[in-house]
Amino acid sequence: TLVGCDLRILCGARAVNLFGSTLEQCTFRPRREMKDLRLTGLKLMGCTFLGRYTGCRFGNEEPDDEGEVRHCDFSQARIFHLCDFLAGTE
Repeated sequence: TLVGCDLRILCGARAVNLFGSTLEQCTFRPRREMKDLRLTGLKLMGCTFLGRYTGCRFGNEEPDDEGEVRHCDFSQARIFHLCDFLAGTE
């Protein structure tokens, strides 16, 4: 569990591996465009997303995933085509 962290992502999306985690009130700051990033099965609560996202997935891909995306702020992010907000997102 991470709370109130500033996540500076300096690499491409292929090198980002987050799974089975809870992130609360964290800020995602990717330096590069995040392409095909999978933030599925994670609990994201009150997080802020900055930067560009293309073809990314948020929520639950599998029926047994226990992820949630609640009260997150995407207003400062650039969300491009094919981004999915799946089950478990609010």
